Amino acid sequence: MLGEIGIETSGGDRETGSGERLADSLELLADMGRDFARSLDIEVTLQSALKRITEYLGAEGGALFLLEEDETILHCQCCVSATNITGLTLRADHGIVGRCVQNNAGEIVRDVAADPSFAGSVDTITGITTRSILCAPLGVKEERIGASELINKQAGDGLFDAADLTLLQLLSNSASLAILNARMASALVEQEKTKRELE
Repeated sequence: MLGEIGIETSGGDRETGSGERLADSLELLADMGRDFARSLDIEVTLQSALKRITEYLGAEGGALFLLEEDETILHCQCCVSATNITGLTLRADHGIVGRCVQNNAGEIVRDVAADPSFAGSVDTITGITTRSILCAPLGVKEERIGASELINKQAGDGLFDAADLTLLQLLSNSASLAILNARMASALVEQEKTKRELE
């Protein structure tokens, strides 16, 4: 996995700057992991993590979609973009983000115009032209939670790569655990409240 982040880990010539990129990536993931672990407000922490990963990977925008209880709707929990789509809902089988959730697999789509799943409905709402997408599922074991999505890499050749997907997936794994922990804590609070009311 470390090799996927951009460094040759078993001999051979190292790519220029790959060691620095690995160190930066690990530091970013460690920082965000600590933020999730001590978070008192999961929504604020998710927004901060999404902003940091969007900036780090040089994307034009990013969004985090969560499945609603019946698992038929994806709800945009937070976003980083020139246009705010927080609160936007999509069918859970809609578009590239829906496909990512349904297949529980990350995706790199370098040219959305050539992808039959790309509907463009969000572009119509925001006025932003999506050219490429990086998407990673959110979930723990078999429990699907949603997906994180970045659009339009601005640096280099403008294309997301496997190292970008690995980093986004690692962030998504941390976010998934934090979301589940927050949900369990909320459920316990509600149980205690109901118990007190009954007493």
